[in-house]
Amino acid sequence: NGVGIPEALQQKIFEPFFSTKPKGKGTGMGLAMVYGALKNLGGFIQLDSQVNKGTTFSLFLPVRTMQINESAETQNTVNLQGNENILVVDDEEMVRNFCKLALEKYGYQITLAQNGQEALDIFRSSGQNFDLIILDMIMPVLDGIKAYKKIRETNKTLRFLISSGYSDSDKMSQLKKDPLVDVIYKPYRANDLVQMVRKVLDSAKKNELN
Repeated sequence: NGVGIPEALQQKIFEPFFSTKPKGKGTGMGLAMVYGALKNLGGFIQLDSQVNKGTTFSLFLPVRTMQINESAETQNTVNLQGNENILVVDDEEMVRNFCKLALEKYGYQITLAQNGQEALDIFRSSGQNFDLIILDMIMPVLDGIKAYKKIRETNKTLRFLISSGYSDSDKMSQLKKDPLVDVIYKPYRANDLVQMVRKVLDSAKKNELN
């Protein structure tokens, strides 16, 4: 339903920050994040729109079959346990709470922040007492890239796990140049998050020993 999308705009609607809404009414990241998430999962999105008739978005995902090895799964659960301090930064409350529940289940100590500025304030007041920061990119007040740069200025060895729904951006390219930055693409499952966190923290410990 709806008014449809003019053909001239159909090539732009998946670009980050592009929006037809009035200023302040939208971020222009919704469809870009959907496009990025599908691409990372090996899928794609198809648009069919006619002016004055309506628009249909079709999402396609590959089918994957998995075999469950219960003994291996039990062993992996043990290996995922930890007690490190982690700061989770995301403007979406649902995402923050999801990360908190997923990680606390395995013993991690979780602190939450809803934007980059709050994360920066918490980081400074805590005496930089974090082993890892899970950081969203698109946030109000202070975005992820600016928060990262300010924190990196005072701590050269802290690990970051960037939580993003869009992979093809100049900001992401900048961050990937830092060997202490890893990326997990939204949407992700709880187990994917925990495995990535453990991998990043274990990598940090190995580097300390070397």
